[in-house]
Amino acid sequence: MQQNKRKIVNKQMILHYINQLLKQARMNTLKEALVKANQEEAEDSSYQEELKNWNDTLPDGL
Repeated sequence: MQQNKRKIVNKQMILHYINQLLKQARMNTLKEALVKANQEEAEDSSYQEELKNWNDTLPDGL
């Protein structure tokens, strides 16, 4: 009985560890995608012009 409880606890610990690894991998993937999107935006001159126009318009209090 005691050994079965240990096996259950060990399985739970392993599953928790695996879930933490998967969560971290998802976060890393999201961060990489955000960095890539920001780099693409920074290189897009038409996007930068639209952003400038939007930033000029915002203080007007739409």
